[in-house]
This record gives sequence, C-alpha cells and structure tokens, in this order.
Amino acid sequence: MVKYGLFAVFIMGVLPLPGFLFTIAGFVGGHFGIPYFKYFLAGFTGRLVRNVIYTVGVLYTLERTGWEI
Repeated sequence: MVKYGLFAVFIMGVLPLPGFLFTIAGFVGGHFGIPYFKYFLAGFTGRLVRNVIYTVGVLYTLERTGWEI
C-alpha cells in the first residue's frame, strides 16, 4: 500500500475479492493517510471496470448462444 497506493486500491476493486479484503485495504489506506475522496474514486473506478467487464462478457455470451434478454 505504501509503494503503490491508489493503484493497489484500484486493482483490489477490479479483482473479484470478498468485501472484507476491500475493507482491510480501506483501513490500511487510512493508516497511511490516503485521502477519503481519492480512495473512494480509485475503488469506485475499479469496481466500475469490473462490472463493465462482467456485463460485456454476459452480453457476448448471450449473443453467441442465441439467447435474448
């Protein structure tokens, strides 16, 4: 967290990890003085990227199988 900071928070947001690990990252980020808004923005962006990847994957799969929404 000291070396990578917000990039580590972003990666933790992208990876499908359990919620308590993301909470631990918040505690560590607070300990090292990462501002709340920057932490929130990095975490939100990471989760947004993850959910876009999931959505594109589901839509691609539905298109390939011929199912309709």
